[in-house]
Amino acid sequence: AVVVDSCAAPGNKTSHMASLMGNKGTIYVFDHKEDRIEVLQERMEGAGVSCKVARCMDFLRVKTDSQTYRDVEYVMVDPSCSGSGIVSRLDSLTNDDASVSQRRLGQLHKLQAQILRHAFSFPKVKKIVYSTCSINEEENEQVCEEIYEKFKERFKIKKVMKNWPERGRKGYQKSDRYLRASPTATLTNGFFVACFKRRKMKQEVGSMESGMDQEEVSSE
Repeated sequence: AVVVDSCAAPGNKTSHMASLMGNKGTIYVFDHKEDRIEVLQERMEGAGVSCKVARCMDFLRVKTDSQTYRDVEYVMVDPSCSGSGIVSRLDSLTNDDASVSQRRLGQLHKLQAQILRHAFSFPKVKKIVYSTCSINEEENEQVCEEIYEKFKERFKIKKVMKNWPERGRKGYQKSDRYLRASPTATLTNGFFVACFKRRKMKQEVGSMESGMDQEEVSSE
């Protein structure tokens, strides 16, 4: 497989994916801070990961239509977030002065949506996984619903771990397909996961209105 880990450092997800891939194929890993890439490189060497190609650059500047990335089929998006799901930080959330401000959440939401949207621009991408260690809807359901509206003709949201007990917050279009984890419901840190999967393609004759030879149609 050819995979992208868009916000990779320090490398836990990268090493896990390399294990799933049998250390074969290619994982392009990105982080915009040199010191974080150095930590990632050290961890990958320690874990024996040789299938990664690490690059110190902002993922948003990656030219996804270049020859280098023409075969990318899977993208992992685990962007910067508030970290509000980490148990050691949860107590502070009851204090309005210490909690993440709405302005900060708005900034994070904008960045997260930009990174997730960019992942969809790889020409051959089949599956995109979005995750955070946040419990805030602004960083989770709201990001995914916003991006889904832009790409729903070509992608669907696949239900993650069907038997997992905690799903997305109520009131969203795809709530039942998101995965949430929390100290109260699942006795874990707080996490959120969503999986976008490309819809099956069907040849459409005379689809001139779309300006394409092939049109993505729902497989559901």
